[in-house]
Amino acid sequence: MESLVGKRFEYKGLKIGRITVITEPRTGFLFKKNGEPKDTKTCLVSCSCGNRYELSIMYITNNYIPQCSNCGERPRAACSRHHLNGVDCSAQCGIMCYRKISNKNERGCLVVNKIRLVQGVGINDANYSITRSECTGVTLANGKKQTREIWKCPFYRKWDNMLTRSYCPKYKESNPTYKDCTACNEWLLFSDFRKWMIGQDWEGNHLDKDILFEGNKIYSPDTCIFVTGKVNGFIKDCGGSRGKYLIGSHLPKNRSRFISYCKNPFKDEGDLRKPHIGTYYTEIEAHLAWKERKHEYACQLANSEYVTDEEVRKKLLTRYANFTVVEGHLK
Repeated sequence: MESLVGKRFEYKGLKIGRITVITEPRTGFLFKKNGEPKDTKTCLVSCSCGNRYELSIMYITNNYIPQCSNCGERPRAACSRHHLNGVDCSAQCGIMCYRKISNKNERGCLVVNKIRLVQGVGINDANYSITRSECTGVTLANGKKQTREIWKCPFYRKWDNMLTRSYCPKYKESNPTYKDCTACNEWLLFSDFRKWMIGQDWEGNHLDKDILFEGNKIYSPDTCIFVTGKVNGFIKDCGGSRGKYLIGSHLPKNRSRFISYCKNPFKDEGDLRKPHIGTYYTEIEAHLAWKERKHEYACQLANSEYVTDEEVRKKLLTRYANFTVVEGHLK
């Protein structure tokens, strides 16, 4: 999407809920509550009920749209800069001015708060509470009641975890394989990700970005699919903890031969012992032994109850047969 940075923002044609802006800002005046006129820039706007009236651009840019004098409806608050013609461009224009209208304060005035972007890029536009909490009965030192979370929206949880893997510096530091991972612009908006996820077989499964496209680093509707935990754990690349040798090979201290290991996806997950294949004189021999055993396991997994999607099954059957020795990664 083309960036809006440095470009003149156009108000005409902007839609915010039931309100449509008809004209560009023009010099005019509005009356204060005490009846005195106030010079300001206004736009002519139209409500879906047919009512037309002048509205200060201050309300549009701050996303606080007063109630329509005719129908009494208030449009949903949204950043006008990021919803021109229904297009979300928050990641490109960099204007972090998404706002929401909170409840009234003690004086009965509506309070406008900035929405905190998730991992600095994600926009939670859910029209419902994503968490539920209950009181524990404990009173804190500040006098407030302690609460604990008893439920969290599963769609939001998956979305938040995806953004953490894509944009959290601390997570990437401890998980180097996610260093270059990002999410597509569409999925920076929670409602778009939720809409896609609803149509997937997601319950009890894991979001995977690279089984359909080996080496893929972008989370998007075209590249991602939900797979079982067995499949996700089997294809996971532990490059950050593997060490300097080719995948599947290891040279213990004070030993002259390489040892080859390969994880058995059907073994009890509580068994932390590494499945031993054999010992070899060279690193490449140990790696090739791993490749052969990994391919055998992949074929067994592809034809097991843990794989229900035909596309995933085909990818598992060929994934390790095409594995080449170039820094121990799929090429």
